[in-house]
Amino acid sequence: MKAVFLVLLSITAFVSFGQSDALFKNGSIKLEYSPTPQFYLFNKSAVNKTGSPGWLLVTVTYTTAGNKNNGKTLWLDDITMETELVIPASYQSRNVVALLKGKTIFWSIPLDGKKHQAMGCVPPQVIARFARKGNKIETSKMMARVTFYTSSRKILARIHSSSGNRVRDYFAKIGGAVSSGVLTVEDIVMPRTKTPWGVINYELFDLIKPDPQK
Repeated sequence: MKAVFLVLLSITAFVSFGQSDALFKNGSIKLEYSPTPQFYLFNKSAVNKTGSPGWLLVTVTYTTAGNKNNGKTLWLDDITMETELVIPASYQSRNVVALLKGKTIFWSIPLDGKKHQAMGCVPPQVIARFARKGNKIETSKMMARVTFYTSSRKILARIHSSSGNRVRDYFAKIGGAVSSGVLTVEDIVMPRTKTPWGVINYELFDLIKPDPQK
């Protein structure tokens, strides 16, 4: 298996719009590690036993357009955010490129002209599992892409973790010529509501749609 990986000089990201550039703007991505919040239950605290630097947070910041109808704010319903994260990884004693993926479905996002945030979270165990050396993967060696879709799969915005062309070009090739060198792991970038950050700052974060009843 041939590993293909591009090293980035920056973890600050900018938005490249798809079909509806009037609705989302000023998008950026921040990649950072954060220790697990310490919750005390039955006299025991949460402890990161993996030795990794903590949860990897993919924080997306964007501004929506200020669209109104008769003075009332318009809303976008059932919007899916798909997060794709490329990391240098080790799997079955071989160096590979891992593509970690995950989805967050929002109940409704207001077109209020204000700043919004979304977050994808990668557990410490995942970083420890795929790290090539030790238990840490440097954020400067990661690539991220976040895409917002309508319920009909129309692209509202696509945000990359660099303002240059390298990240966009790499993601454009995934599934094509470089797919043989990529290990894809689905549903591993978790929605914020399924992590220790599920209850923070509801005013800034848009409301995530609950899982359907089975």
